[in-house]
Amino acid sequence: MGNAQSFSNANSCVKKEHVDQLVGNDVNFDGGYGEDSDFGMSLTKIGVTVLHNPFAVNLHLKPPSGGYRFWGSQAKILGKKRKIQPWELDTPIKWVRPIPSPTIMYGVMKHYSEQQLLEYKYKHYSYYLFDGPKLTFLYRLVRLPYKNIQFKKSIFYARRLIDLGIRYR
Repeated sequence: MGNAQSFSNANSCVKKEHVDQLVGNDVNFDGGYGEDSDFGMSLTKIGVTVLHNPFAVNLHLKPPSGGYRFWGSQAKILGKKRKIQPWELDTPIKWVRPIPSPTIMYGVMKHYSEQQLLEYKYKHYSYYLFDGPKLTFLYRLVRLPYKNIQFKKSIFYARRLIDLGIRYR
């Protein structure tokens, strides 16, 4: 058990009075991932210690459809068959899928400095290049320029969300 910056609804602990200080979840995370981390960082920024127990036993109830399972399945589809996700606003994805998720990138840009964003980029590329099988290293190296286009596309959508500002329902 320890202190964490992220927040997990299943195994994090914080006083209700501190949660009430926050307005709610940022709507810019809809259709993506990272709202738990954003909520935890928001608590940390107001001086709250978020307790996290990774060993706590919990039952994760999942509905059969809807929510992020819907958006996750749509993220794999390209072209006109794909339903537009909320973070795309008025610029739908055409043929280059943004990776990492623009909502994850939005959270990184929202809470961290430019230097930390650069370090995140280095870590992203090092995982891509060096964490796969050695036999496919050359293939990943050749795909690096395309990977860079995907990363820049993610930053494009994240900057648009940053420009909108924090939004609540």
